[in-house]
Amino acid sequence: MTRRHLIMAVAVAIAAWLALFGDKTPSADDSVIAEPVTRASYALARASAGGGAAPAANTSADKAQREAIILPLQKREQLMLSASGSAPGYSGERDALFTSQSWAPPAPPPAPAAAAPPPSAPPFPFTYLGKKNEGGKWEFYLTHGERTLVAKENATLEGTYRVDSITSSVLSLTYLPSKQVQTLTLGGID
Repeated sequence: MTRRHLIMAVAVAIAAWLALFGDKTPSADDSVIAEPVTRASYALARASAGGGAAPAANTSADKAQREAIILPLQKREQLMLSASGSAPGYSGERDALFTSQSWAPPAPPPAPAAAAPPPSAPPFPFTYLGKKNEGGKWEFYLTHGERTLVAKENATLEGTYRVDSITSSVLSLTYLPSKQVQTLTLGGID
């Protein structure tokens, strides 16, 4: 190891020691790090240091430049968000910088809900057994499960179907809950 490497190693060790164990307490006058300076006082200081003559302050622009003040630095706590969730001069949401943004156009509003269709009649629940013409009036014999039913005009079957009309080949029924008409066509069988 050369002398140069040894000096650099010692300098790194000293820097590490200062970083870990150095004095980290803030000074009593942390609020003002630099004194406010106007352009006129800067020009006077420069002129007195031998950098040239001080400018004459005859115009309104020079007067405005002399009155300009550099504000002192602010502490970190003042710049951070306050307990109310907003910083001075900030009116957005707390994490507005890190929210996701989308350039896609907004979704169209949902279509108005269509009225629910009326309940439809279930499939025809009866099975045809036969028919009979008695005294000029037709009767159809139907089964539903193990029950045998006789369908005559204006009769109600199981409280849900009303027999509207009977011909030799067509039985017309109305499903009472939805008032839908169902027909049973036998194809002209006599």
